[in-house]
Amino acid sequence: MKIFGVTGWKNSGKTGLMERLVCEITARGFKVSTLKHAHHHFDVDHEGKDSYRHRQAGAGEVLLSSSKRWALMHENRASDEATLEQLLTHLSPCDLVLIEGYKRDRHAKIEVNRKATGKSLIALEDPTIRAVASDQPHDDLEIAQFDLDDTKQIADFILQQCGLMQTNAPAPTKGVRNDCFALPAGVNWVPVDEALDRLRQAMNGVVGTSEIKVSDADGRILAAPVFAARSNPPAANSAIDGYGFAHRSTGDGPQELTLINGRSAAGAPYNAQVP
Repeated sequence: MKIFGVTGWKNSGKTGLMERLVCEITARGFKVSTLKHAHHHFDVDHEGKDSYRHRQAGAGEVLLSSSKRWALMHENRASDEATLEQLLTHLSPCDLVLIEGYKRDRHAKIEVNRKATGKSLIALEDPTIRAVASDQPHDDLEIAQFDLDDTKQIADFILQQCGLMQTNAPAPTKGVRNDCFALPAGVNWVPVDEALDRLRQAMNGVVGTSEIKVSDADGRILAAPVFAARSNPPAANSAIDGYGFAHRSTGDGPQELTLINGRSAAGAPYNAQVP
């Protein structure tokens, strides 16, 4: 199981890059897991939930499971924070684990840097950082540099560093393939005009016609176009039921309106004046 880190100062864009890398690398057919370092008393549970109540009662571990997912929550009550190595043992086998944070651990990392943070590069003092992804160029940097938004190149670099893709080699072909237009064996594309000619040659004309009532025409084929004798409705129609009133004549607040005897229909509008 290969691991590679994404590190950087707060608000440098680590999580955004992590999200894009997961999408990019899984789309290439690799199975990816993530591990993120959180600070202080983070909690993924909600007060009042059964699992929260179990923990508050003193359970050292609570495993919550459903048909969609399962989660194990472990309380560090009297023990030190788990090491990165210990945490990795809880993950199921996969091709790559992307680790967000954990600046002080010795695994290989890429540093995320934004000019807006005003922070200097961690890479200048940390040999475990193999590349920098930034929104600004850095002079005299002896390691690889990438534009922070160039997710594809960053993904290529990480996969090469982890030995999951050779330099300049195409990405693996497992997973979804771009073959939605693939034809069966022995079938080839033909020009549209040729395809139409083949269809015309295979079609047979209607033999014999008869005149029948429309009510008896179910399952029959028209021998010639049929046109209605007149339009129905005979005028433009907006099929909405409702009431009309003179809005400008009403005042503010609730109003009592008098219902008049009148109707407006398609081709037959109400011609009198609405009071």
